[in-house]
Amino acid sequence: MGNIKLGTIEKLAEVMHIYKLATRKMDEMDIFQWDDDYPNPETIEKDIEAHSMYGYFEDDEICAVQVLNEIQSEEYKE
Repeated sequence: MGNIKLGTIEKLAEVMHIYKLATRKMDEMDIFQWDDDYPNPETIEKDIEAHSMYGYFEDDEICAVQVLNEIQSEEYKE
């Protein structure tokens, strides 16, 4: 069984791969929220440094990520 723990900089490349896969899937579904510029490694690093990114791990392999914070873009506030 897997576990959830804070994301780390050491897993940044793997996290970016997960985001790229998610972006492609969203594109296939005509959801154009993310692109090649966002999310980017700098954004992910900030989430990790703020201790707001969590990963789901199985056997030390990161399988999924989630950011939990209260930050949101203006268009989502309503």
